[in-house]
Amino acid sequence: MDQLTSEQWKEVLVVINVQFSHIQVLITLKLLMAKLHVGLSQKSEKRIILNRRTEGE
Repeated sequence: MDQLTSEQWKEVLVVINVQFSHIQVLITLKLLMAKLHVGLSQKSEKRIILNRRTEGE
């Protein structure tokens, strides 16, 4: 009874694959969000620098 049949093993592997791919998707989303955040903060820094230049003149 404690040994899984080949059909049950296939089901288990499918569940593991689905969960693993879900984790990969979450990781890639987090990386994308981080890149976007860095890009946005760099843009705002450039704006601040440009504003300082125009104020100084």
